Amino acid sequence: MSSNFIERPFKPVPGGQFDENGFYFIPDGSFWDPDGVYFNPEGLDRHGGYYNENLEYLPGRGWIPELMCYEDEKDQ
Repeated sequence: MSSNFIERPFKPVPGGQFDENGFYFIPDGSFWDPDGVYFNPEGLDRHGGYYNENLEYLPGRGWIPELMCYEDEKDQ
């Protein structure tokens, strides 16, 4: 996780809108995916994961493929 990443809980904002895939974009370019995960204006989540042009999620560091989650989430 980036040390300067600021997590934001979902909150509708003026100018924000959902797209046809269920992503909610706000004017600064950041967004929440359909699962409610926040992505900063660079398109990265708190683990460095991102969506490619085919809307496939590409996980960041610490992803455990067998569990389909990150190391810091496996106890949840």
